[in-house]
Formats: sequence, structure tokens, C-alpha cells
Amino acid sequence: MAESLNFSTMQLDYWRNATHRWNIKTGATGSGKTFLDFYLLPKRIRSCTGAGLIVLIGNTKGTLQRNVIDPLRGIYGDRLIGDIGSDNTAELFGKKVYCLGADKVNQVAKIQGSTIEYAYGDEITTWSQEVFEMLKSRLRTPRSCFDGTCNPADPEHWFKEFLEGDADIYLQEYTIYDNPFLPKGFIDELCKEYAGTVYYDRFILGRWARAEGLVFRFYADKEDEYLYEDADLYDADGKLLRPFSKLVMGIDFGGNGSQTTFALWGYMGDYHDFRVLEEGGLPLTDNINAQDICDAWLAFTKACMKKYGRIDWIFPDSASTTLINSLRSTAEKNGLPKNNIAGCRKNEVKDRPRTISRLFNSGRLKVNRRCEHTRKAFRSLVWDPKDPDKPEDKNLGNINDWYDANCYCFLDFVEYIDLKA
Repeated sequence: MAESLNFSTMQLDYWRNATHRWNIKTGATGSGKTFLDFYLLPKRIRSCTGAGLIVLIGNTKGTLQRNVIDPLRGIYGDRLIGDIGSDNTAELFGKKVYCLGADKVNQVAKIQGSTIEYAYGDEITTWSQEVFEMLKSRLRTPRSCFDGTCNPADPEHWFKEFLEGDADIYLQEYTIYDNPFLPKGFIDELCKEYAGTVYYDRFILGRWARAEGLVFRFYADKEDEYLYEDADLYDADGKLLRPFSKLVMGIDFGGNGSQTTFALWGYMGDYHDFRVLEEGGLPLTDNINAQDICDAWLAFTKACMKKYGRIDWIFPDSASTTLINSLRSTAEKNGLPKNNIAGCRKNEVKDRPRTISRLFNSGRLKVNRRCEHTRKAFRSLVWDPKDPDKPEDKNLGNINDWYDANCYCFLDFVEYIDLKA
């Protein structure tokens, strides 16, 4: 079958040689690691004898649905690819398959104690090690095997240690150039977006690379390339050269040494281009005073609305429901919309620098030269040496507060933004 389909050399090698207990593909994004699995999975699942469970595991059940289940349904249709039910199972190719997210150990614990005949793993480096250790102990029939994919992470990652151990492993390591079907222009753009970051090593070259030093070193080295002036937005008559498709405010609440900060982003061309328009906040204090926060937010909001005509969404830090309700009450009392104020939908902290890096390097994100605190945050943020895939949270000079407020301006729409990247 594989020879009749248009597979790359690496994919064909995997099809022929992935006969071990552990069959793993690591490497670059877009290199073709997962595509082959849409044709391998029917073969693996249909050959299971009932000696144990069939399990698919992703970072979350949602990402497993998007990355694996939905593409399978697109190829084979609803008859062969069922929906994931409330019991975390789906019927795939006539077999009952458990579909689980590795983000919740209690969800995976539902199969603890069971024997697994076949398991498939997506985004393995995002899993908790506890989930993987449980899986290892469950693959205990003579036929049991595992197929899995991941992007590289830190060289000290627990999964890299496993790959370098003495288990029965067939390992492939991909670079972006191992996919002969990608247009050269696409590869060139991707290389440009990741240039100067740890993501170039990981997602282009497929290397296990450590994130260290400045998070946005490329920005710190050539800041002027990522700035704009107010005049750049308007024509000679004072009219916007490009209208904003969205105006979004992010708010990070302060207290205990943190600062309350506001940021306003303008979206242009739906989710293609972005401008950091304004910043504001309260002086640093040890205590959170709800009235002071509401007063400062009201002044900032009115100034932004006067200048730009509207604000479409306001996303405060979702950790403080009480303060969010206070903002809504303040809005209502002052004749402002309140239904567009909602707690920010957060993603993994480690994923945010990747989105920002791609936007900066592709020329899609610019910062107003006036936004000095935001500029300092982008110049100064460093990777955490103890948790090297996340920015350090020491908040020196309150840079994390300004960084977080800017992140809250895009997190609710990050899937659309990354699709455009």
C-alpha cells in the first residue's frame, strides 16, 4: 500500500521498519511525521487481536481530536471514524479505541491496571512523565507496540533520556527538509519566522535544543525593526491606512509586588497583522485596591475609545473573578459595554513565546515606539534556567506584568493567529 501512495523516503522507511516495541518519529514541524500515521493507524488498529486495549493519547483530548481524529475522518469518513464519547472511547475501523489527553493524569488513570495491545502517542514531549511511565508498564503482551511523534524539546527532557536508553526502539529524526512536498517558499517563510530563536533548532532542524538567555534575542538586537510610529498608521488626512478588524485589551492584575498593567492591540486583516497600540497601568503597590484598578482601567478605556472609536474585547487575567466582576460593574455604571469583558482563555505558558516570535519575525507584529514598558519586557524577558521552556517569572522591573498583559491580547484567538502564521 505504502508504495502506491506518494510518501517521502523517510515515511517509506518508517512504514517498512517500524516493527519494534517502540516506534518513534521526532523532529521538525511540517516534516511529514504525522501524515504517514493516517495510513498506518488503520493497519495497526485492524490487526489488533483483543489481547489488550487500543489507546490513542494526545496532549489533550482536544488536540488529539484536531491532530488525529479529524484528519482520519477527512480521509475515511464518518462510517469508519466515530466521535469521542463521554466515556473517552471512539469506534475506529470497527474497534473500540480509548482516546485520552495526557494533561489529566486522572483521565489516563481510567485505563490504569489494564493491558494495552496497541498505543499511539501524539505530542509526547508535552505529556507528564507519570502518564508515560504508566503506559510503559501496560504494554505487556507479546504483540504490544507503540507509535508516537513529537517535536524536540530541552536536551534534558525525560523523553530524550528514554530514547537514549536500552528499550527496543526504532527512531527517526526529521528536519523540515525531509518533506519534499513542501513548497520552497513555505519553508523559506518558516525559517524566517523562527530565525534567531530556539524554535529554529527545534522546529526547522529537529534538534533537542536548550532555551536559554533572552527569549526574544532577535528583538533585543534589532529593536528598531519591530517598532512603528503613530504617523505610520494614518494618511495625510488623518485617516487610518488600514482599518482595525479587532481592538483587544489585555489586563494583568497586580498586588504582592506585581503591577496592574493594560495593553491594547489592533488586529488588521482579520488575524494577519497586529499592532501594540497603547499601554497603561497603576503604580506598583503591595496591595490590590479594586477601586484604584477600576478607576485606572476606566480612564485608560475611555482614552482608547476616544482615540480608536471602540474596543471589541477586554480580556483580564482569568484568575481573579472578583476583579473581573468589578470591571463589569464599573463599565455598566459608566455607560460602557460589559458583555465584552471576559476572563482570558489561557494556553500553556511555554507556547506563548513561540507565537510572538513567529509574528515578530514574519513582520506581522509591530510595537508602538511610545510603549516603553512593553518594549522593555520584550527586550529583557529571559528563559527560566530551572524550567527552560518557560520565561523566567522573577518579574524584575515588572517585565512579566507587561508581557502578560500583551499575551492576554491574543490568547483567546491564538488558534486563528497560528493558522495564519
